[in-house]
Amino acid sequence: MKLTIKRKLFILGLGLVAVQGAVSIGLTIGEGRATNTQAKAILDELNGAKLFDHVAAVMDSVETLHTTQVQHLAIAGNVTGEFIAHAGGVVVHSDTVSWQATNQETHVTKTVALPRWTLGGEGFAPGGTRSGREPLVDRVASATHAKCAVLQRMNDAGDMLRIATTLTNAEGRRATGTYIPAVGSDGTPNPVIAHLLAGESYTGRSSVRGERFESRFEPIRGADGAVIGAFAVAVHLGHSQALKDAIAEQAVGESGYIFVLRGSGPRRGEYVVSKDHKRDGEKLWDIEDPDGNRPTQLIVETALALEPGEQALVKYPWLNPGDAEPRTKLAKVAYYEPFDWVVGVSANEDEFLRGHMALDDGLDEIVATAAIFGLISILLLGGVFYWVSSSLAKRLKRFVKVFRGVAEGDLRQRIEDASSDEIGQLAGTVGEMISGLTSLISEMRKASSTVSGGANEIATGSEDLAQRTQEQASSLEQTSASVAEMVESVRCNADNAKIAEAEASKTRDLAGEGATIMSDAVSAMEEVSASAKEITEIVTLVNDIAFQTNLLALNAAVEAARAGAAGRGFAVVAGEVRRLSGRTAEAAEQVRRLIEQSNEAVSRTNETVRLSGETLDRILQAARNTSDVVEAITQATEEQASALDQVAKAVGQMDEVTQQNAALVEQASASAMGMAGEAQLLDELAHSFSINEDAAAAARRERLPVPFTPANDDAFGDSKLGAGSSTGSDDLFADAAGFDSRAAG
Repeated sequence: MKLTIKRKLFILGLGLVAVQGAVSIGLTIGEGRATNTQAKAILDELNGAKLFDHVAAVMDSVETLHTTQVQHLAIAGNVTGEFIAHAGGVVVHSDTVSWQATNQETHVTKTVALPRWTLGGEGFAPGGTRSGREPLVDRVASATHAKCAVLQRMNDAGDMLRIATTLTNAEGRRATGTYIPAVGSDGTPNPVIAHLLAGESYTGRSSVRGERFESRFEPIRGADGAVIGAFAVAVHLGHSQALKDAIAEQAVGESGYIFVLRGSGPRRGEYVVSKDHKRDGEKLWDIEDPDGNRPTQLIVETALALEPGEQALVKYPWLNPGDAEPRTKLAKVAYYEPFDWVVGVSANEDEFLRGHMALDDGLDEIVATAAIFGLISILLLGGVFYWVSSSLAKRLKRFVKVFRGVAEGDLRQRIEDASSDEIGQLAGTVGEMISGLTSLISEMRKASSTVSGGANEIATGSEDLAQRTQEQASSLEQTSASVAEMVESVRCNADNAKIAEAEASKTRDLAGEGATIMSDAVSAMEEVSASAKEITEIVTLVNDIAFQTNLLALNAAVEAARAGAAGRGFAVVAGEVRRLSGRTAEAAEQVRRLIEQSNEAVSRTNETVRLSGETLDRILQAARNTSDVVEAITQATEEQASALDQVAKAVGQMDEVTQQNAALVEQASASAMGMAGEAQLLDELAHSFSINEDAAAAARRERLPVPFTPANDDAFGDSKLGAGSSTGSDDLFADAAGFDSRAAG
């Protein structure tokens, strides 16, 4: 299929618009995806940091409790020593008491007889006192809230028998009658006995039915200074109902909570603290998910593998009571070895993914909007290009029709185009060209009549012919000058093309300025994003401070509770501090909403950048239009060059006529009949063109030619062409030069 100018322009314009739209959409999608990925990474980092902070805060509270309990143990030991000293020390009697002594390692029981002990008048016996109270240990427990035991040396090896204690066995009875062997069943000396026999105190941790205790042993010496026994005090590690209540009531987000599991021993995987205490004591070690995995074991084993101060992220399915199917959860876990606690913060994974889904939805909206605007742009600009190409093709068809008529000899054609653009100027130039041709043909008709009338005079007017030959030579000189003027006109057209090129350069500069504006807009967006990040860091700091304040208030409440009535006022203050920390958290939430509004402003700024890009595209399109103008001027220059070629041919033809006229001077009489025939032929050719006689007469009036003067006797003598004289042919080429000059101007 042959492509017309209309189709070429339309296809070119539509192609450029489509490419621009595709590139814009592609860039929008690419940048949107990159931004979306970065935002998701930042969101995941913030979520992980939030869980980390919760675990760290609980671990800080646990460490604080441990420090407090160690101090409590030291106080209990000092109090016990003072009680013994105040009672006058242990009195060893000569009579003996029979005990059923059970080895705490091998559980082998034997009967032993040991000297009877009394303290402050109260004796130690297998059945206890008649009042049910044990000497020393119950008083210590009442005063310090610590566990207490008295041990009597059984033999020279150093085995120590518990003859009084506040600890109970599995049946709920006091655990008297058990002894600590000096040497274990594997032959290893017991470190507690070794220190006591050396007269040294001993502090260490022990486990009783899965519960951890911090214990302190102090030797009891006889009158001779020898170690005859020992007393021990112990505190239950992690035993703080206030701390457990604070952990159980702490919420993390919408679905998250804090939990504590036992990490080792026969009770590993057991809930120490559950959400709202609903599952405290429940053992989760063997619970399986639908795939046969045991998430509790994964959590505990992961935590036990951590170094002190480290945390790990665990992902696992979990079925809560009341849920139809398991939900994937994320948990940050840590392990506190002194308490054998696995501390974790858990929340549903979909709660963390809501931000991801919101980002994905936003990206989809951006892509859809970009695609819609791109399609609208393609349709609108495609319509504009179609209208422009159709209008241009329609106007060019008028030129084709006129040129075809001129080629067929009809010089009455006219182009009606009143526009001031290049095509309108071309229409005016073509009209002037047709007017020039009309004048030429009219003059040719007149000349042919003149030549025919003067053919009979040639035989007798050779002198007049010689004069005309000289006039024609002068006309050739003037014609040459006219050609020079036409060359100058072409040069003017070239200069105009350069000016147009300069305008195109200015347009490209404008496009560069538009790119600078877009760069400034991007910088502004980056500054807004940086400010939003700084505000986010401040909000995070405020949240951390509020949370730490809350924990400090909790610890203060714990201490106030221990202080009893003396700490009630301090407990009220601690409660007020907790409420203030809550208000601080609410204020931080309000700031977070302000940050979201700031992010919306960033989105609007993105829209502004997109509009700036469209403005730059329109500027670039203007640059292309300017390039089309330069191309049109170049085409006009080529047409003028073609006209110059025609003029050169005409000059050559006139030179040939001049030579023929010179020959006719020599052969005037012999060529009279031949010239008459040629004159007749010229007249026929001139009348073969259809012209507008009124337009030709008007053109002649405008030029005002000098009338033809017949030769006189002095034709070959003093007669010369004046500087202002002209002939019909001279007028023709002067008009042609003037035509080119006007076109060039």
